[in-house]
Amino acid sequence: MIWELILNRKMRKLKIEGFQKISEETRRSSYSKKYASCGCLSFVAYVLILLLGLVLVQTRNEALKDALGLPADGVVPIGSTIEFGVLVNCSDNCLNCDGDSTQCRECVKGMYPSSQDGLCQDCDEYDDQTICHDCQEREDKKGADCNECSEGYVLEDGYCKACKIDRCADCSTRLEECNACIKG
Repeated sequence: MIWELILNRKMRKLKIEGFQKISEETRRSSYSKKYASCGCLSFVAYVLILLLGLVLVQTRNEALKDALGLPADGVVPIGSTIEFGVLVNCSDNCLNCDGDSTQCRECVKGMYPSSQDGLCQDCDEYDDQTICHDCQEREDKKGADCNECSEGYVLEDGYCKACKIDRCADCSTRLEECNACIKG
């Protein structure tokens, strides 16, 4: 502002038109409409640019979801993860691989994630039937200890052992005493 006053004084000395002294009231009345309309137009332009930016960001996000193969809500489906910006399936029988499709963190019922290869391994040593429903890998990483057995079996030292009584659904730890029979 001081610089403007100095320049204004120099212009008046040189008798250049438009640099005559005017009162504050005259200056306000002649420039107020111009500055007010300029301010309003600047505000409208700012709001329009802001709205355009929001629309462009939303469009970009939707295109990114389509490119990744994500559902509309953006939630990664169970058994899938995002690797290097692409939606990929986890290994077989894996429910959660959290960023690495080869390293399973949670498996389907009757399986456990192996720390050696990251794949889901059967809780049971038998491929034809599932006796153990829930297990965890042993500390020595050689097999799994069972936490929950099927009907007709009892949990003993991390293993499912068959009840010795026919059609017994729940037997005691002695295996010879039946607490409940199989229905039917």
